[in-house]
Amino acid sequence: MAKKIILIFLISFFLFYFFYFWWYSYFFYPRPQRPNISLVLNEVKENYISSEVEILKLESKNGKVFIFLPKTSNLNSQGIILIFHGLALSKFDQVPQEKIIFNLVKKGYIVIFPNYQENIFSPFFSKNLILKAKELSFEGISKVKEIAPENDFSKFSILGISLGGAVATNFFSFGLPQPKALILITPAQSFPLVPPKIYGTPFSNPKEIPKDIFLVGILAEKDRISPLNKVKKYFLSIPSNEKYLFKIPSDNYGNPPLISNHFKIFDDSNPLCRFGVLEIVEKTLDCAFYKKNCDFFKFEKSFSIGKWSDGREINKIIEIELK
Repeated sequence: MAKKIILIFLISFFLFYFFYFWWYSYFFYPRPQRPNISLVLNEVKENYISSEVEILKLESKNGKVFIFLPKTSNLNSQGIILIFHGLALSKFDQVPQEKIIFNLVKKGYIVIFPNYQENIFSPFFSKNLILKAKELSFEGISKVKEIAPENDFSKFSILGISLGGAVATNFFSFGLPQPKALILITPAQSFPLVPPKIYGTPFSNPKEIPKDIFLVGILAEKDRISPLNKVKKYFLSIPSNEKYLFKIPSDNYGNPPLISNHFKIFDDSNPLCRFGVLEIVEKTLDCAFYKKNCDFFKFEKSFSIGKWSDGREINKIIEIELK
């Protein structure tokens, strides 16, 4: 009898966990309310300076580092972005979130992408995970210094995605070049209800993050893996003088529906990726590196994505008040 009760409890918990967290955060796709209504999106001028991307793959005892280079620019003067990936469910050779990476590289940025997770079991060892991320970051930065010896890393920023967001907050204990900006996209420490000290990576002590850094967070609306309340609480405790937290809402008014969740927000076919995530990332780097497009963070009209064909405004990006 006791075994049956335990079995029923485990099955019930699994079903609850899957549907409440995973289904909602990854597979939530509501039908359009008005299938005959289509999208009319804002125009975007990409202003690419490089049509080709060169990819270098470095391998060492610590793992792999991918370096993405714009082919037609002077690498000694370009900005550099160190990107920490999210949880990988298997060992990978292809890089996830290519849409974000390739868009940045074509705009002239150098991207360093360390594969700090060997397999699905790596996050059981949080300290080792951070150590590997540190070692691979050193290797990637050393390679960039070799390729572009005159680049002084004065235009250097960190971007962390999901679990990589928690890894990115620990960067400031690495002893590496000081970044101008820290961008966290759907930052997560672990699976829901799982302590990050057991599986995953805890956020760093917020006091380790410098006051003069440009701090930006991007959250998806339908996401229980990176919940707003936890991320907001962490942002409030960070002493940065300039920090912003955005939520990208879903909108299933017309067809196709725009879905903002932990997975779909990176989908190339989802306009919220281009007009939400990429738009905020690009404007953050422009402001942090070149002191341009800083007005994006001050005027509500900046957060418009477009309209539906009947004239209704698509749900705008929401800035979360950090007070």
